[in-house]
Amino acid sequence: MVQQIPLETSARAPERDRDDGLHEIAPDIAYRRLVMVNVVFVGPPGAGDRNWVLVDAGLWGTKFLITAAAEARFGAGSRPSAIVLTHGHFDHVGALESLAEAWDVPVYAHALERPYLDGSAAYPPGDPTVGGGLMASLSGFYPTRPVDIASRLRTLPADGSVPGMPGWCWLHTPGHAPGHVSLWRETDRTMIVGDAFVTTTQESAYAVAVQSPAMHGPPRYFTIDWGQARASVETLAALQPRLVVTGHGRAMQGEAMAEALHTLAQTFDRVARPERGRYLDQPARADDGSAYERPGPMSFKFLPDLHMRPRHKPLSSQVIVVTGASSGIGLATALAAAERGARVMLASRNEKILADVAHDIQERGGEARYVVTDVSSRDDLETLAAETIRAYGGFDTWVNNAGLSIFGRIEDVSDADHRRLFEVNFWGIVYGSTVALRHLKTRGGALVNLGSVASDMAFPIQGMYCASKHAIRGFTDALRMELEEEGAPVSVTLIKPASIDTPFPEHAKNYLDRQPKLPPPVYDPQDVADAILHAAEHGSRDIYVGGGGKLMSSLRKRLPLATDWMGAHLMSRMQETGVPASDQHGALYAAGRDGAVRGSSPHHVMRSTYTRASLSPALTGAILAGIGVTAAILARRSRR
Repeated sequence: MVQQIPLETSARAPERDRDDGLHEIAPDIAYRRLVMVNVVFVGPPGAGDRNWVLVDAGLWGTKFLITAAAEARFGAGSRPSAIVLTHGHFDHVGALESLAEAWDVPVYAHALERPYLDGSAAYPPGDPTVGGGLMASLSGFYPTRPVDIASRLRTLPADGSVPGMPGWCWLHTPGHAPGHVSLWRETDRTMIVGDAFVTTTQESAYAVAVQSPAMHGPPRYFTIDWGQARASVETLAALQPRLVVTGHGRAMQGEAMAEALHTLAQTFDRVARPERGRYLDQPARADDGSAYERPGPMSFKFLPDLHMRPRHKPLSSQVIVVTGASSGIGLATALAAAERGARVMLASRNEKILADVAHDIQERGGEARYVVTDVSSRDDLETLAAETIRAYGGFDTWVNNAGLSIFGRIEDVSDADHRRLFEVNFWGIVYGSTVALRHLKTRGGALVNLGSVASDMAFPIQGMYCASKHAIRGFTDALRMELEEEGAPVSVTLIKPASIDTPFPEHAKNYLDRQPKLPPPVYDPQDVADAILHAAEHGSRDIYVGGGGKLMSSLRKRLPLATDWMGAHLMSRMQETGVPASDQHGALYAAGRDGAVRGSSPHHVMRSTYTRASLSPALTGAILAGIGVTAAILARRSRR
């Protein structure tokens, strides 16, 4: 890691750190670091609704961190009067669409950034060849696709004023992006810089993690015009700011900071400009159109664009379809969704229980309807989709949850039972997915399929169940790729629960002499419901429910012989109780005894700390930062 202009820690702006993660650097300015990028809150504490401004919108998945910080600073329910963007790179607009919708707020940006914000153009790809560290090396994978907030997008006023921020003006500071702007307040010489320059070595994962202070040019891997970038730094340095907050790194102030900025401007081509890079001799510019690429499933010739982010409404504004909604995970999900304000369409084979559940939801002030559905019938699923559209005008999330199992050795189970299991578990998800997508592809939303830890590994006694879950994973992964290839606005998530305390064993057909059970550790069904609803609002590729399941999946990949031994010598016994078998038919061919979320597991039922952490962007970001620190330290040691 080579710092361009090192800064002492004494150059850091004094900060009042708060429990909500905000760093207050002036009476009316605070910023919040979101993993690797800053968002800025402009307005005094307690300003109230529509009396403050948010500058930039952080990474995808950080909406709730931003809204929580806003409410802590400005008051409960406080919304900004505007969101002002320094530019539209993925780490500055990640939560923009969801924030703008939730707050019903206008978004202001420079006219040259508009194509990246109205869905019409993608940024040029990141440049891993600039060097400098892990963050730069990975930049070919960084998202470049546009967001689309066209209905809320406004151009910054031509007179240089900043809406909602009296006393401030905006300055066009291109180079890092065509329409990049910085914000300037003359009265106290305060500057909100964006990425025109930054105060840490952004190319290095280690520097990003520990926030090593430095005066640094714009992040090299996304800067597309180095001549403009130099001119922008010269413009900002000439203003002689006293306090700066940048898009990356800590806020800095004082003479040492101003002197370092002056040095950066004077030596820019030597210290900030990389020695190599695709945009050194061929800058991407707005005037010739080279800065605007046609958005598509692939924004970089060789590397996938990971920013194909479908739109997800807040749960309270969604219509959610849940199959298998009369018991277990499906019932837990339906109840939790209704409690959070979603309108729910319930589906299963048990009409009496569906009617009771819908009535209970309505009694609690929610909205729910039902359609009797056998997921092994495409016609039934077509009817379910049509009835949902007729009742609610459409749906935003479709949850393929219905499924069951057979307990018995593979050779003991009849072909008819094996075939029926696949009709429900596998073909039910195929039919449900393809039916749902005809609507979701035009409207946008989430498709959530229930897999299992058995999607990754097999175990005896439930052999064909494991086979069906392997098939579901293959189908779901292939479907996701095809949707990404065509740019469909639909997220596809595979949920992989471990053992969950539901009536699952009671609903299974049983060839054993004893009542079946699921092996420990056993987790609360609410953890699965939380994961499903997270996918409905945010989209994810895979979500494991239960740290035990994630551990076993990882072991299977790394130590397959060991997990084979465990399966052969332990798992059969762990799936049987000491109670003689009673109802052995289960719900394979007809609706079972439904209406309960929980089952009767003899084991301790726990909540999954792992799953809660995996659904938290703050904790996940901390983990990623930790990985970056470790990698950087190991790399430094290996060079010694």
